[in-house]
Amino acid sequence: MTSPVSLILVCLASLLTTGCGELKPYAASDAYSSASNAYLSQGELSSLTKTAMHGDGYAAERIAGYYFFFKNDLSEGLRWLDIAARNGNEHARQVAKSIRRSAQR
Repeated sequence: MTSPVSLILVCLASLLTTGCGELKPYAASDAYSSASNAYLSQGELSSLTKTAMHGDGYAAERIAGYYFFFKNDLSEGLRWLDIAARNGNEHARQVAKSIRRSAQR
């Protein structure tokens, strides 16, 4: 039997790499296109965190990918998607909505 977390991570990977239908997909070259590209060094994480906290929604989405794929931390990943959405990243808002919807099933 597949765990709910596994299903959510598969859903997330699909959404992050393909976009959300009518929304313009987030460019893979700007963030990550697979779990292997989600790794961030401490310096990168620190720099992106500062940038995200100053309003960069795409930096926050990149951090979310790090927590989802590299740290396997769903709650922290969702927190960063929420920050990204508050900073104007519509793709992150749609991904967070989809993950939450999947988690309720």
